[in-house]
Parts: sequence; structure tokens; C-alpha cells
Amino acid sequence: MARIEVVPVPQDHHGEGPVWLESEQALAWVDVYEEPSIQRFFPATGHYQSLAMPTVTSCLAPARSGGLLAGMAGGFHLVDGKGKAMLIADPSLPNGQELLCDGKCDPTGRFWCASLSRDFRTPIGRLWRLTSDGTCTEMDTGYLTGNGVAFSPNADRLYVADSRAETVWVYDFDVENGTVHNKRVFLSTRDMLGRADGATVDSDGNYWCAMVEGWVVIAVDPSGKVVERIELPAEFPTMCTFGGPNLDMLYVTTSRMRLDEEGRKSQPLSGNLLAIEGIGACGLPVWPFGA
Repeated sequence: MARIEVVPVPQDHHGEGPVWLESEQALAWVDVYEEPSIQRFFPATGHYQSLAMPTVTSCLAPARSGGLLAGMAGGFHLVDGKGKAMLIADPSLPNGQELLCDGKCDPTGRFWCASLSRDFRTPIGRLWRLTSDGTCTEMDTGYLTGNGVAFSPNADRLYVADSRAETVWVYDFDVENGTVHNKRVFLSTRDMLGRADGATVDSDGNYWCAMVEGWVVIAVDPSGKVVERIELPAEFPTMCTFGGPNLDMLYVTTSRMRLDEEGRKSQPLSGNLLAIEGIGACGLPVWPFGA
């Protein structure tokens, strides 16, 4: 049976983008908006670190050269262990209305990132491919809130959610050429409580997705069938990822950004980082950015 624990770290305003750093045996994640930061938690020691970022920071990946790749307002940056951020690619997001949102690396080290429209009404969000030489290429467009980026275990599929469109899409993915095709609906959340937000894939190929406004994390098998639901003590889970020495702990970031004072009193765990054990699933090692 799944057991949920609150990780003993400070609450986030809007936690997002958790990723397990195998070389450090640590979880890294971001607090996106109010006081942008990159945070780390080391479960073996209980150590916690927070590094302030200069602007909105939304997603992370370990970099093969060291440090982290971060999607920020203004482009993709490499961030060192002291929090110094160096711009490596600016995809020329129009007039500040498009914001990098969520991403993952493929097996070759390319970073795939979906973006969103800040007004949530204009479909200007895109799917970007960033290569290690800093080349940033638009691969698809038309997203309201590009989110939930994840690869199947053998990387023959790429999943991308559009939270506001209440749809998770799946592409056939060509690893060798770094291309996508045959985009189709994987999951509609229109008849569910909540919308698909950040996601990960387990070793069996199930797509684990945080349902923002839905109080749950769900697992969806490769055919698109929901096979697991884990109730959470927070209305706004934002993303989940597997971590721990055996990659069998599911970490979930949450948000309290949209809660008023009364809402925060009634949901005291919103904004906390949650750890769920005993779910009977394991994640996969994270592919790093860079050739």
C-alpha cells in the first residue's frame, strides 16, 4: 500500500520540475515564481540546499558536463553548483508571452522542452529541441500549456501534455534523427477531476502524471488506460518523478500559489514536497543533457 510522507524541507510557493540526480543521490526541483530557486534534498543525510535564481525557473535536467540545465524565462541556462546561470540558448520567445515549462532529455542528450502561453488562451506554446551545441529547434506548435514531457523506456514514444487543452499527446519518436511524427491523443482528462501536469514514466512504460486541481497522481498504461490512482493531501500536485537508490520512491511537488488564506489553512500540506513509497513501481535512470 502506498505511504505518503512529507519531506522535511521548506514549503514551496509553486514547486515544479523534480529530477533525481543519480551521481549526487539527491532530488533537485524548482520553486518557479515568487522567489525563483533551484533546490536539492539529500535523503541519506537530510541535507537541504536552496540556490536563488535570477528569474522564473521551470524545469531541470542534469548536464553531462556538470551542474544542471535549466529552462528559464529568457532561455536555456547551465547552472553550476553555486547557482551561477549561463545562457546557452535563447529560443526567442515572443514578447514574454511564451514561457518554457517542462522538459526531459532523450538518450542522446538532446533536451525536449514544451512551453506555454502565459494567458492560457493563446495556443503559442511550442515543443523545442535543444542540442548540446546550443541549437534550439521548434519541433511542433499549438500548445496552450505544454507540460508532462516524458519518454517511453526505449524512447520510441514521446509524451507531451497540454494541461489547459486537457489532453496528453503521444508522438512516435526517432532517436537516431531526433524527430517526432504521428502525433495522436494518448489520454483525455476532460471527464476527470484535475488536468495533466508534470509526468514521468516507470520501467514498465506506465505514464505517471500529477493531476493539478485533482488531488491525485495517476498512472496510465501504454494503451491509455488509467491503472493507478494515489490520493494526495494537496489539491495542486504539479509533477512527479522517481528517485531514491532503487528509483522506487515517487516524489511529488505541489503548489500553494492559487490558494487564498483560507485555502492555505484548510490545505496545510499544499506547497510541500511529498514522497510516496510502496507503490510497486520503479523509475528509470535520467538521461543527462549533452553529447
